[in-house]
Amino acid sequence: MPIVLLVTSLPWCWYYFGFSVACVAGFATAILLFFVVARRTACALAVLAGIMLIGLELDVKHVLPRSMQHESAVLTVCTAQKMTEYPDFFSVNARVVSQPDNISLRHVRLTIPASKIDQPLKPGRCIKGDFRLRQPLGFLTPGGFDSDRYFFSKHIDAKATLLKPEEIYQAPSLVQKLYVKRVAEFSSPVAADVWAALVLGWSGSLQVEVKDLFSSNQLMHLFVISGMHIGFIALFILTLTKLLLTPFSQYFVLPRGGLYGLTLGFVALYVSLLGWPVPATRALLMFAVPLLMYFLAVRVSWLAALISASVIISVLQPEAWLSLGAWLSFSSVAVILLLLRWNLLNFRHKLIKLIFFQCAMSLTVVPWAFISGFPINPFSAVLNLLITPVIGFVLLPLAFLLCLLPLDECIGLFEWVVKMLFRFLEFTSDYSFKTSWVSFSTIALVVALFVLLVWWVDNREKLMLIMFASVVAILMLFQQPLAGRYPTVTFYDVGHGSAVLIEDGNGRWLVDTGGGYGSENSFFERDLDRQIAKLDYLIVTHADSDHSMAVNYIQQNEPQLRAWSGQPDAFRRIAGQSTFRSCHQASAPSPYLRFIPVPVQFQSSDNNHSCIVLYETGNGRMILTGDADKTIEYFLLQQFPELFPFNVVLLGHHGSDSSSAADWLAANSGATYVVSTGDRSRPAWPAPRIKEWFRQSQQVLLSTAQSGTVRLQFRPEGIAVKSWETAYRNRLIN
Repeated sequence: MPIVLLVTSLPWCWYYFGFSVACVAGFATAILLFFVVARRTACALAVLAGIMLIGLELDVKHVLPRSMQHESAVLTVCTAQKMTEYPDFFSVNARVVSQPDNISLRHVRLTIPASKIDQPLKPGRCIKGDFRLRQPLGFLTPGGFDSDRYFFSKHIDAKATLLKPEEIYQAPSLVQKLYVKRVAEFSSPVAADVWAALVLGWSGSLQVEVKDLFSSNQLMHLFVISGMHIGFIALFILTLTKLLLTPFSQYFVLPRGGLYGLTLGFVALYVSLLGWPVPATRALLMFAVPLLMYFLAVRVSWLAALISASVIISVLQPEAWLSLGAWLSFSSVAVILLLLRWNLLNFRHKLIKLIFFQCAMSLTVVPWAFISGFPINPFSAVLNLLITPVIGFVLLPLAFLLCLLPLDECIGLFEWVVKMLFRFLEFTSDYSFKTSWVSFSTIALVVALFVLLVWWVDNREKLMLIMFASVVAILMLFQQPLAGRYPTVTFYDVGHGSAVLIEDGNGRWLVDTGGGYGSENSFFERDLDRQIAKLDYLIVTHADSDHSMAVNYIQQNEPQLRAWSGQPDAFRRIAGQSTFRSCHQASAPSPYLRFIPVPVQFQSSDNNHSCIVLYETGNGRMILTGDADKTIEYFLLQQFPELFPFNVVLLGHHGSDSSSAADWLAANSGATYVVSTGDRSRPAWPAPRIKEWFRQSQQVLLSTAQSGTVRLQFRPEGIAVKSWETAYRNRLIN
């Protein structure tokens, strides 16, 4: 088993550190096994590692090259699912049918402005037209969802925006025809979306508010067709087959092998109709490999069968190990087999057995969720315990029944269950949001104590008391503030925008909130809120949406938060009164942080209303100027020469030509320069003049577009820099 873990971790090594490091790691592991285990095992491992790394290298060849970033190309694409609707555009994954010879895209994330089409296109509709292409790179935030890794594991090779449609025609598959036919019979669009997610695997086409509701309750994984769905489907087919054959049992008896083979055949047909999606294919292989060994009379242990399935997946789909699903599926199956093999489910009451089993499964999910960047809310374990049976034994059978018999009574019952489920989730979402999120150390302790509780059969009452006391002690420990912590500044990757968190012994300051999608869906609410946690103070430099979109959301959740802005009158609560003080008139209550007021005569534009934030500790000095232009920079140079040079400088206006005057940059020569921007190729961000200055002066510019989130720590020996870029991202950008 440790050998398999080493092999399946090679894709992660390749993704984060590059091909060369992964090759060295695989070769070193093979050499070690050559001397420790066996020569055949070492050779097999070396061959397997080589196949995996070659497969990953071939996959990355399909990704849009940097030379095509923001270039347009004539493509023909066919939509794979229902389009997700936003206020001014539609979004959907699409299969590439035709393209120029210099690119080899397989799937794209398609964006269609609402002005280009009259209404959302049905699944299976194909578009030939001119598309603007971008690389499939997303935001990188510590502890957050890694969209780069997600896009690569799903074979999404580019983002494409429709510029000019030339031809639209219909070429639906059998599954897409079924969707169009069935969805017309639903009266509730939400219920239709849930049906499509459960039966067709179209969880990506759920509307934003539905996704947010599932995500806030940490239930989104229940709507992805993977191990749980395949297991339930196999159980339904097995049970239905037995029921249908029971009346004929006096004439013939189908052997167990034939029964399992028939079930496997139906499941394989279902996965093929879906188009062999990665999660469903992985689950099918995990189901098929042990059965094939059974049919071939190959006598192996359950562990060997599980290892064989992982090896086959590593050869066929090595990128699958970059997502949470593969690790979760294999660890869950291993836990189930262990529980059965060691007779750990021998409880008198079936309800206790079910609760114990669900607790074991939930604890299996936790470590991989943390590793993949998903924070854990303890309340979600309770919700999963309640909702999983509803999905598996009520909604899923009804959803498949509707494929065969779309009776009005069945559709009405399905819609009613979905309605009741949503009412329940809307009620629990507030509790799920307010419940404290726990650290990885706390979760690791709980998992370890749970395993100890399972193995230690005697004196369970005593052990449970020890477990409870240990959990309480560790929670109290992690509630204590960390002593001697250096002041830290984090520049979050929020695309084209700004969000900076300052942390020291005097509090936690958020300077700007970042932008978002549309007019209400802010990046802060979607990605940063749970990571940043409770704030002490808020500064919004000015009212531009890429700096302030989450203000209303933050104020609603923390109405007593003290706040400052360069345009305080632009932010008003529901009562109609501004809760912001002017940073050009009030002082900041911190010995390390203060404002430099901008004279009224220089406040000639919205950008020049920006707060000038000066942060100074004994270990360094930093300045944030928002979107202020060169006029403000020269004002600071002339009026406050004693402050220069700064140790950390955030380039004004995201590195545009309106800011970062040559004299300003030169006055801070040697500083740690940071630019918060989202565009990776257009010459405007940062401006060519600014890029040339950094090239000639041989200064380093840290960009959130390239490095993801950047974290600086003010230490006595200097500024310590940490970022979250990967070898995969660097390979595409550089």
